[in-house]
Amino acid sequence: MLYSCKTATDPKEKTDALLIEGTVDHWDQEAGSINRMGFFVDPIIAGTIESNGDFKMELPENFLELTKAAFAKANSQEGATYELIVPTAQETFPNTEGLHFMGAETPAALAGKYYGFEVLRNGTPVTFVFAASTASFIQHLLHPEEHLAEKGWFYYFIYVNKPVSIEGTTNFTSLFSNTSDESFESSWSYDLEMKPGWNIIKQEVTDLTTSEEAKYTADSGVKVSTVESLPSQINWISIPTLNLNL
Repeated sequence: MLYSCKTATDPKEKTDALLIEGTVDHWDQEAGSINRMGFFVDPIIAGTIESNGDFKMELPENFLELTKAAFAKANSQEGATYELIVPTAQETFPNTEGLHFMGAETPAALAGKYYGFEVLRNGTPVTFVFAASTASFIQHLLHPEEHLAEKGWFYYFIYVNKPVSIEGTTNFTSLFSNTSDESFESSWSYDLEMKPGWNIIKQEVTDLTTSEEAKYTADSGVKVSTVESLPSQINWISIPTLNLNL
């Protein structure tokens, strides 16, 4: 049964399927279906969100194989623009040069779209839900040149079939914008230990920096880590599909 699975807030039950449940803050919409798949593939419903914002969804134990099969189906369609391939851990986690990285070539299947989950109503996407500090934090994550940076965090879910670990801190120089030559120093710290099966990842922006004329803000300190479970009082936020401009 669905409720016999390991839950995202209870790490004691050790099965491969993952049950995620919670309540979306300030939910003012009708009930909908939650899609666990990503872009360019057919939706697969993971669960439902009720009209009061309560939801339950299951991420299955064979998610990597499901993702590969969905990609193969999409790739076989006439007119497919490019080949979908499950990314490796090294392709999934940025700014890891020089760090201790075990399992870099391991396939890493991300649940949902852009770290959140699409909600469908009558088959039509209407909103996304994210486990995140604020909606504005997610907006900056997805469109950094259009939204101001802010401190905050989000959680996402990755399935691997082999252990993956990344440890250490890397410092590097980045540009504030593709249209500006002004740069800033950034630091990314990893404390990542992924086991075969589902893993919950927390990414947190701890420090910010601002350009000389305060035209741009950027993340100057980021921490990425695995966690055993989601906090019991975690924020689940909703952002309408049209507002995400994906």
